[in-house]
Amino acid sequence: MVLERFATQLQNAGVSPRGAQQAINEIQNGASPGQVIRDVTAGLASQAGNLGEGAKAHASAMPSGGHWGTAPVWSNADAEALKGFGSKLGTAGTVIDGLLTVNDVLHGAPAGEEAAQFGGRTLGAMGGGWLAGAAWGSLVGPEGTLVVGFLGALGGGIGGEEFVNWMMGK
Repeated sequence: MVLERFATQLQNAGVSPRGAQQAINEIQNGASPGQVIRDVTAGLASQAGNLGEGAKAHASAMPSGGHWGTAPVWSNADAEALKGFGSKLGTAGTVIDGLLTVNDVLHGAPAGEEAAQFGGRTLGAMGGGWLAGAAWGSLVGPEGTLVVGFLGALGGGIGGEEFVNWMMGK
């Protein structure tokens, strides 16, 4: 009965019936409802940060000068607005990831290990998003730079955390 009520609350909050069932299955296999929600939220925080890095990379690749010829030209204000949006979204994702890391430490996770993994994810996402966006924007142009920057940030975040784990011998 409690699990059915939890599933109903999830669906009322916008979770699909399949997603609610996934959450119930995880709880039935030993995860707490709080842990299920924390795991999902951690993934969303990382994605928000990655999307922010992709938006910043896209803004940097936008055509904004006469040297672009007949290409549609964005104003510098448009490019700066997109950079600002990307920065705010990336910052929000990083702050949420940081808060979840602190929560994990408060619930018994090793502080040094969690801080190192957070740093690896953050620096990896920033570097990966910038590098992928800059390379794509330089070689191809602004078309698709948002997606490529996002994928670069995603790969960089995963790679950064994996690098930290490797350095710690995990």
